[in-house]
Amino acid sequence: MTEDRFAETLFGFGCYVGEVMVRQAHGSWTGSAGTALEAYASFPLLVSLPPDNLSNPVGKVFKAFRNGDADSIVQFYRVMTSA
Repeated sequence: MTEDRFAETLFGFGCYVGEVMVRQAHGSWTGSAGTALEAYASFPLLVSLPPDNLSNPVGKVFKAFRNGDADSIVQFYRVMTSA
């Protein structure tokens, strides 16, 4: 399986994870330009979470696809939202 073959689905799932973070953890979508993650974000979409956390759910989904359980989406969500 190649990442390119599933890129559209992975992007959509990353957006879904981000939207769950926005709705459940009172975050907001923001662009990566001018942020500390600008150089690292593979996509220009980040989620800003209170108090001052930035997360990259789209990038995390791509990493999870590549690395499996080592980049758990569940663990990412828990850490980023303190859930």
